[in-house]
Amino acid sequence: MAGTWEIVALSDGDTFDHCEARREVDGTEVRMILQDESWTVWASVSGVATDAVSLDIDDTVYSVEAQVTSDGTRLGLTRDGMEAVRNGTLATLGVGDTVAEIALNGTAAAALRVEDCTFNEGQPPEPVDLHTPAPVVEPAPGPGCPA
Repeated sequence: MAGTWEIVALSDGDTFDHCEARREVDGTEVRMILQDESWTVWASVSGVATDAVSLDIDDTVYSVEAQVTSDGTRLGLTRDGMEAVRNGTLATLGVGDTVAEIALNGTAAAALRVEDCTFNEGQPPEPVDLHTPAPVVEPAPGPGCPA
């Protein structure tokens, strides 16, 4: 978990495929997916393939490659678009005549967790033992130091 985002690792059979963050925001299911070093945002805003799609984040319109189906909308984001998702407060997604407002709180932390998940190929990071003291290094004697 990263705040209200659930971090999930998915596989294709026995092989790691990708990681994503999921949550429901104001009645809209949202996923941030990192696959093959590309970010996709999926939202449960359905429509038909010919619907016009717009993405506005904090009053700035972003260019997106969209795939609209009866199950939802996939948005392929540019680097600027993903940075806006990470740092933004409100996204407005228009699909045809449907408009969904999506609060973006916690997306930066969730995106970092998805990146960690992907780097570790879905495996949790190695635990860190916080109770083992660091080794003490004795200073080497130098000129003017007592023997």
